[in-house]
Amino acid sequence: RLRFPSQSLRKEITKNSAIIRELHVYSSALKVGSKGEGYQHKGYGKILMDKAEEICRKNGKKKLIVISGIGVKDYYISKLGYEKDGVYVSKILE
Repeated sequence: RLRFPSQSLRKEITKNSAIIRELHVYSSALKVGSKGEGYQHKGYGKILMDKAEEICRKNGKKKLIVISGIGVKDYYISKLGYEKDGVYVSKILE
């Protein structure tokens, strides 16, 4: 869920930030890189993240923060260009 916070409760969050607060996958678990017959590993997550970044830019946000589980932080970093940012991963939007 994408939201624009009304107040900053942590130093990583500013008035120019947006937050994706929760990401859930409801499907059978697969190893990263493996192919399944469901919806995982088809690129839908990247499409949704690209759309979230577009919405942020249109609303004047300069930074997108993702609250994610430890096991997927490396995905955001290696595949989507995010960086570690305190307890979050985030991306500066241009």
